[in-house]
Amino acid sequence: MTATERETRCFCCDLPEFACGRAAEKRQQAETAKAKAELLECAGWLPSRYPGRCTNCGEPFAAGDPISHPGEYGRSGYLSGCCA
Repeated sequence: MTATERETRCFCCDLPEFACGRAAEKRQQAETAKAKAELLECAGWLPSRYPGRCTNCGEPFAAGDPISHPGEYGRSGYLSGCCA
């Protein structure tokens, strides 16, 4: 059995998993979910109840994404995980 035959193939397109877009998307989703879970374990971070925009960079965040109040006097809004 050669190294090529041992490569894991994707079920949707029979490409090697490292070359399949669907497999790459699943890996990225798993990494994002892990990063969100780790951030929510940190003090001061909580899941958002509503969608909004990061007060620092303006990137949108969805309900359930980690957010934190910046804590600066006079600054309103929340920081999202993008600026953690």
